[in-house]
Amino acid sequence: SKMTAVAALAAALFVVGAGIFAFLYVGSERREADLTIGGRDAVEGGEWMMIPVTIRNITSAPLEDTELSMTFPPDTLVQNESGQAEPVSVRTVRRIGVLDAGEERHMEFVVRFLGREGEEKTIAASLAYRPAGLRARFSSHAEKKVKITHVPLTLSWDMPETVTPGQDVPIVIRYSSQ
Repeated sequence: SKMTAVAALAAALFVVGAGIFAFLYVGSERREADLTIGGRDAVEGGEWMMIPVTIRNITSAPLEDTELSMTFPPDTLVQNESGQAEPVSVRTVRRIGVLDAGEERHMEFVVRFLGREGEEKTIAASLAYRPAGLRARFSSHAEKKVKITHVPLTLSWDMPETVTPGQDVPIVIRYSSQ
């Protein structure tokens, strides 16, 4: 009976220990990489803005098969490698490869936000990676909101206050764009 009690106590301690390990290792958020989106929080509509992204391996093991996915809002233009503006695709993916232990990398995206005054645009980044020696893939996420402070476009027009049907009406439209 003493042997059964010791075996039951050992089994209970093992189950409790396994539960604590599973909670701490699997149940909590596991982070091997730190992902940060920098840049200004406010921009003028149509202005070019540089978005710096910092990726850092915060473990003592390399991260393999690393990919950075950037999601920009619709109506955003991105500057490509040749310096030309092109409409943003749904998701921009850049392959990074291996990120050594403690290594930090910086990437830059040059974008132009279009929209209404006061509108908030959200930039999202996701880093997918596989720690060395494991088959499982993990990810780290970051978001940044950028507000369009004002739009440098002015429209005004001159036209008569009253118009009769069939009457030719001169309308003068003036616009100013910076």
